Amino acid sequence: MLKTQPLNKRLRALLGSEYSLFSENLTVAGFVMEDHGVIYVTGLAPHGGGSEESVLLIDTKQNLIEAIVLHDSELKCVKAENNHAVYIPVEVQNTLQAWPQDVLANALARLSK
Repeated sequence: MLKTQPLNKRLRALLGSEYSLFSENLTVAGFVMEDHGVIYVTGLAPHGGGSEESVLLIDTKQNLIEAIVLHDSELKCVKAENNHAVYIPVEVQNTLQAWPQDVLANALARLSK
């Protein structure tokens, strides 16, 4: 999915040098799911033990993508097209509960709603 166009081009533009880490962290991914018009997938790097994870959110109604990357158990980045927050499905919220909450909350709060 990440290698197809136009998603690949958009993700590379959004993430820049962090694209490789993002995609590596989705090597072991869950199912592609949908909730409230948001397609999402979560995953982790092989043998990463939960310290290397990524989340992809695709808002189909607004045509926006958001990517969240955990590296070495620390939040590496939260990036969204047009700096616009995408709805975070409950299953993704549950995944994010294990991430550094103060840093994650601050990063998400910087996105416009």
